[in-house]
Amino acid sequence: MNSYSIRLTYTIAKFWELPEPVLTVIGYQESSRYECTPLGQAVFEANYLSELYYLLEEQTIEVEQFKCRCKETLTSPTAYKVANRIYKESQLALVGQ
Repeated sequence: MNSYSIRLTYTIAKFWELPEPVLTVIGYQESSRYECTPLGQAVFEANYLSELYYLLEEQTIEVEQFKCRCKETLTSPTAYKVANRIYKESQLALVGQ
């Protein structure tokens, strides 16, 4: 899933004519070099959160697994804010079921 999503994201970004630094960061996601830039880390964490969100929504993972994976992988305060928002929304959805 990850490998295909990176290629698809890159193709769409190129079609939208996004700036070269953005294309470079997206392309680097298939190697370890993306981690060396703040933009690369932000793109990685955004992609990781979107995948976790999808798994949570499809009930492929439990809320506790979501929390554990976020703690293991995320490093930026912004990513943690987004993860907390996703967590809170999922908790509200569980209450409403």
